Amino acid sequence: MSSWESYQVHGDDLGELVRVQAEPTPGLLTLHTHAALRPEVGQLETHDYLLPGGLLLSEISGHLHRPLTFVQDVAEPWVGLLYQFRGHADSWMDGTRQSLVPTGQHNLLWEDAQRLTHTLYPDAQGQYRAFHLKLGVGLFADLVENNAEWLTLYRARLPRQEPFLLLREAAAVAPPVTQLIGQILQCPYAGVLKRVFLEARFMDMFVEQQSYFLRHVAEPRPRRSDRDLFHAIRHHLDAHYAAPPSLLELARLFGLNDFKLKRGFKAEFGTTVFGYVANKRLSEARALLETTARPVQEIGEDVGFANPAHFATAFRKKFGVAPSQVRRDPALLKAAGQAAQSIAKETSPSS
Repeated sequence: MSSWESYQVHGDDLGELVRVQAEPTPGLLTLHTHAALRPEVGQLETHDYLLPGGLLLSEISGHLHRPLTFVQDVAEPWVGLLYQFRGHADSWMDGTRQSLVPTGQHNLLWEDAQRLTHTLYPDAQGQYRAFHLKLGVGLFADLVENNAEWLTLYRARLPRQEPFLLLREAAAVAPPVTQLIGQILQCPYAGVLKRVFLEARFMDMFVEQQSYFLRHVAEPRPRRSDRDLFHAIRHHLDAHYAAPPSLLELARLFGLNDFKLKRGFKAEFGTTVFGYVANKRLSEARALLETTARPVQEIGEDVGFANPAHFATAFRKKFGVAPSQVRRDPALLKAAGQAAQSIAKETSPSS
């Protein structure tokens, strides 16, 4: 057998090769598994957390001298988020569908195959490390069906109950997700508190991951006709920023649903409708403070702030000085802007 031939073992046979330590807790089963393979193959360890709803958080790591192939029989359909940190993995489902996750990348997989064949390839240093998040299809559907934005990713797929890879090609793991995986694996708690901590980190991770998918799967840049429409919406907001329509009213006015309005506007302008209106109000207030002698409260009301305190707080947060200070000394705005630029320059990575 050459050094890069794959060593094969069936999942059921691994029981003769492993040591398992189990830590049962109400609502949580923790398993630490060490697979003592042949010396010429290497060693592999897994750390598993099994939670209600068929939720499994699993780290697979080890030192391998050659690729390791194992066959696994699966009884129920599942959804998996697969993260590869060292080496890479190549999986076949029922011998027909392939899933390849290279180093430093991830993907989401819905699978109903009853037999999975995985080949784990170590990196140049012989290291292999991956993290898998698997959950039952029922729990997955409950999570995404209660969020209108997430549902756009899966609406066409959920009713069919057919296998799919969400990303055509695996993509880089986002830093926030890497940090959350680290927190899961370094959980400092025990007992019930450990279960609560792991469930909370799972939800943080799931939310972060769906946000990533929305940006990279369902966030195409608007077509030219759509872009013209969103520029018309912005022009309407410029004219009515002091008393803008609600999102629903704005969507109906331009023949959109509120979801497409929010997503398309942010994709085109890099900010939300609310954020754009807030910035427009403050920019107009600044211009009025600098070019007129009108009272501060009157200016705040004219740009859409019914509460003077809210106006003062928002203005100070954006420009670094209160509107009343600008009224007394307009030069303060310029000075605050220069100070902010100086701080940004001093703290930039290139300085």
